[in-house]
Amino acid sequence: MREHSPDIIELGSYYVEPWAVFAYRGDLQQEDRNCLIGCYFHTDVAEAYVGAPLHELAQEWSHTVPSLARLADKFAHLAEARAEKYVSRLFEHCDLAFASSPAEAARLREYGVREPQTVPLGVDLELFKPSRRSEEIRARYGAASQNLVLFYAGRLSAEKEVLVLVEAFKKLPARLQALLWMAGHGPLYDELQEMMRGSIETLHLMPYENDRESFARLLASADIYVTAGPHETFGLSVIEAQASGLPVVGVDAGALRDRVVPGTGYLGPAGDAAAMASNIVQTAAERAALGARARQHVAENFSWSSTFSKLLACYAAEFGRLSPSRS
Repeated sequence: MREHSPDIIELGSYYVEPWAVFAYRGDLQQEDRNCLIGCYFHTDVAEAYVGAPLHELAQEWSHTVPSLARLADKFAHLAEARAEKYVSRLFEHCDLAFASSPAEAARLREYGVREPQTVPLGVDLELFKPSRRSEEIRARYGAASQNLVLFYAGRLSAEKEVLVLVEAFKKLPARLQALLWMAGHGPLYDELQEMMRGSIETLHLMPYENDRESFARLLASADIYVTAGPHETFGLSVIEAQASGLPVVGVDAGALRDRVVPGTGYLGPAGDAAAMASNIVQTAAERAALGARARQHVAENFSWSSTFSKLLACYAAEFGRLSPSRS
């Protein structure tokens, strides 16, 4: 930062990065200069990474050690509140706060953040498109034309509820001839790998794909995008799937309520594998029409050009209000 001397910095992390940025601004202010700092609400840390895992642990203990479970639940509420306070304090140091959806802007206000701006993320419509579908890729992972390929991309972890996803897959009727492709890494990778090698031969684990074009071809070669995670703040992988012509089956929670609008897929209760399986069956019967509407929805609302126009307009307005000492 000292080498490049930026006028505007946008934070995408809540950990080490912000305090380096604030220290940089402090140095500038001693020289009667300043910089504009924005922060984007990419992750609901308090709920997804602090509260949810601890509440899940308390739920597990409730069957064996109820007294310890009650203590863990109280600690979960306390820890989540402390995390909210930390994030709120961080945003107080910033000039602008951004959220990816109205729901997440409301969540930021619960953190105590004033006047968050809603600026959705975007998708490269030329990279992610239905024409990248490849029968060669499908064949590589054991999918023939009659197979229904479900796809999930993301962290393989408890907060993403990937085991619920697998349970829903196991409940699907045999007539669908379904396959589940899961791309990514995380704490549950080994457990999922054991399932793949053991009782679920139609589950295919794939490593995280660094090459964007390869990932776009892989995504377009599936039939339905599935996700069971209830803590999404935006769901970028969802709009990439929709841009690729895939309908989405997810849960009625978090940002998925905004991403999966009527006519583009189906949402069910969080943590309910049976409901998710039922929605997959329904989506399979309508997938061509749902997928076409999903592509149209993303093209109309989530292009990167639209996103950057909104984002830069917010920065320009705030930068124009800077005092002479800050500009």
